[in-house]
Amino acid sequence: IEKPTTCFVFGKAGSGKTSLRLMVENHATKAGCFSVIITDFSLLRGIQDNPIETIVDFLIKAAVISFYNGLDQQESVTMLADVSTKDRSLFLTYCDNYRSVDININRLEKLLDSNQGTPYFPSNHIERLIEFSDLLRGIFGYKCIYFLIDPNMVYFQKNRTALWKIINPLISSPSLNEAAGYKIAFKYFLDIEFKNELLKVSWVE
Repeated sequence: IEKPTTCFVFGKAGSGKTSLRLMVENHATKAGCFSVIITDFSLLRGIQDNPIETIVDFLIKAAVISFYNGLDQQESVTMLADVSTKDRSLFLTYCDNYRSVDININRLEKLLDSNQGTPYFPSNHIERLIEFSDLLRGIFGYKCIYFLIDPNMVYFQKNRTALWKIINPLISSPSLNEAAGYKIAFKYFLDIEFKNELLKVSWVE
């Protein structure tokens, strides 16, 4: 857990993939890591243009929501000492730009003791994800960020082809999945029928 690496778990429906994901999430929390659980990919159906940019933005939004929702599940969330005003302001700006309507930005302003800055993000969306993850770790002391990908087939009416079309750009990106040096890793919990498709991805051994 403390050494982030991307891996894939395959199994038939009911074989225990989600139970394993819950175990990984629990262990990661105890190890001081931050987990982002993603099960619903239905909002990405029908995407044609710039899929990797859209998916990375989707990941950042999911991380923002996970962080905000986690505030109510932890006794206290405190910043590390000597966090710069610039970093606090930039993290708050990310949260505001990638938030859902349910997020109270005023609550985050109070937590961070900061106001938003000018919304300047890297033009490369993967670099945005890395920057946001660095801020999350640097401000709150998480050792690494795990994205736990556990697609719920209910949203696709068991249409595995449609789901693979959505997650394939994510899985096919080595710059994302080999970002362990940036303390980011992906854990995929997939139906066994995706295994042959995965083996066609060039970077996967």
